[in-house]
Amino acid sequence: MTWPEMVQTLEHSLWDAEQALNGDVWEQPAPSWTPPLVPLGHPSALEAASLQELSSRCELLRRRLERAMADISAQLDGTRRLREGAHGYLMTQNLTPSR
Repeated sequence: MTWPEMVQTLEHSLWDAEQALNGDVWEQPAPSWTPPLVPLGHPSALEAASLQELSSRCELLRRRLERAMADISAQLDGTRRLREGAHGYLMTQNLTPSR
């Protein structure tokens, strides 16, 4: 694998993850990135600049993903509390929840 191929592969993986987060669609996982088997030499100045830009985009995406995960966790926690409350109410009425 060459540096241009590496940058292109990283760009594609990042773009897939961004699109999934933009569309709020996670039916298919974004493909994971696999590092090259053989160490690459030093990147050119242009490749290093591209990698720096990708690194910045990755950081922004990481923050967005953490916020999305926190929102989903809050929703799931709310649903769990409702379910537990309903179960508790049924138990006080000597009823059992249907499955």
